Amino acid sequence: MISLFPQKTFKNRANGLRADLAQVIAGLKPHFMRFPGGCLTHGDGLQNIYRWKNTIGPVEQRGEQRNIWNYHQSVGLGYFEYFQFCEDIGAKPLPVLAAGVSCQNSSGTWRIGSIGQQGIPIDEMQAYVQDVLDLIEYANGLVTSIWGAKRAAAGHPAPFHLEYIGIGNEDKQTDAFRTRFKMIYDAVKAKHPEITVVGTLVHLRQVPTMMQVGIMRISCRCPLSMNTIMKNHHGF
Repeated sequence: MISLFPQKTFKNRANGLRADLAQVIAGLKPHFMRFPGGCLTHGDGLQNIYRWKNTIGPVEQRGEQRNIWNYHQSVGLGYFEYFQFCEDIGAKPLPVLAAGVSCQNSSGTWRIGSIGQQGIPIDEMQAYVQDVLDLIEYANGLVTSIWGAKRAAAGHPAPFHLEYIGIGNEDKQTDAFRTRFKMIYDAVKAKHPEITVVGTLVHLRQVPTMMQVGIMRISCRCPLSMNTIMKNHHGF
């Protein structure tokens, strides 16, 4: 593998971020950072869903792939580098994983023959849910745990103090989505009640659907505050 990435990185971290760009972000003093982002998370079809385990370990061994916007991602910036950067700038990490479904715009919903939203087969969901739980262990687990040991081996034996995890990205509200989201949510809250699950919406009319599964925080692309959403939903 050939890399032209600058040797001097932000805070001289191994495989760290480009110093000038990272400093600009640090200067904004963000309270939290969401990663890896939007449609990149749930991908262009099931085979393109962003898998966090493909983003850790030696860079040359990571699972590179194209993304839904058809450009290449080397995943040189993986979850370890992301957690480390959040710690370096004092921002809370908000990692985002797919809700068990692919993007509803997979293959372009405007095209003939597009595939649209697909759900991970139910008989494969247990393994996917475990991947979500493993990410929490990777961030917060003891060094004696399987994934906590991998974090320690990467150079960070102390936990990253993860408090939030995002599930899904502006997903189309279908039975496939609701079933899989609830499976993930229930598993996270059962094993890690201290973790706040975050969901994203496209329309306010989706709030009752998300609230039915007990989601704790909702972000939406609108000027209304969370307090306003809660007040309108619960009538207080």
